[in-house]
Amino acid sequence: MSHKVQSEETTMLEEHSDCVEKALQENFPDAQILRNETTTIGGRGIKGAFVVRRKGQHDIALELKDGGYVAHMYEPGYGSGKSRIDAALRSTRVRYRELTADKFGRKSGMKRKGSAVETEIEIDGKKKKMMCITLVSGNTSSKKGKKGKVMY
Repeated sequence: MSHKVQSEETTMLEEHSDCVEKALQENFPDAQILRNETTTIGGRGIKGAFVVRRKGQHDIALELKDGGYVAHMYEPGYGSGKSRIDAALRSTRVRYRELTADKFGRKSGMKRKGSAVETEIEIDGKKKKMMCITLVSGNTSSKKGKKGKVMY
């Protein structure tokens, strides 16, 4: 049975909407990225802060809710529901984190080194997968810059 699925796993914030838009444009280069557009998903009209209109595919809407975004997508009745929307937006979330790290780094004189890398860490005896972004100082007076890591 077809239906609308939603995901709050996006963890993208309204205050960084410029990073959200850029990440969507980079990860859906052939799609039309619309702002404040109404789209129909699963027979219901949704006012999306961002709508990804993909040619020959169903729209993805990012609805603004409590300062963050909830992603909505149509599930045609086969497939894995919520995991489909999470997979569709995974690279967008990673790129969003890189862009926000760059944004904060510019303010503090830090630069991102490379792309985000998946790593496994141990918290309270449990192993968890996280993405790691390495930041280095923008100081040019020494050969080795100070390193810091941002985990999310």
